[in-house]
Amino acid sequence: AEVDRFDAAGGARYTGDLRDDLTRVVALYTQLVMRRGRLLAVLLAELPSADELGGLIERPQRIVRAVARLIRRYQREGALEPEPPLQSVAALLGPVLLAGVLRPLATRPEPPDPSAHVERFLHGRRATHPTKG
Repeated sequence: AEVDRFDAAGGARYTGDLRDDLTRVVALYTQLVMRRGRLLAVLLAELPSADELGGLIERPQRIVRAVARLIRRYQREGALEPEPPLQSVAALLGPVLLAGVLRPLATRPEPPDPSAHVERFLHGRRATHPTKG
């Protein structure tokens, strides 16, 4: 259901506006992780030893693949520096996932701000074009 909500809300849809697309992805992923962070932590911890859980990871993998395709498209257009798309996905969504997993340890847990997070992500990954002259 969570993955379906992500998709229904536009998820990793390409619009041509890099900042808006990534902010939407991070905002939706943040909502998902804040609702399901504890479950994700247990799932990630148990996956290596529990073959029967393999099917559960398929839906979150859909999100990762969709975001990787979106990032790859922006890389091909020259808007993002080229790097393995899954590495970019990890840099974009990894901190959000970790915040959700660590949330129970915080006395006043606050979700990350999607816009600020995307700005920091873009600061290190926006393609730079040499200027002439």
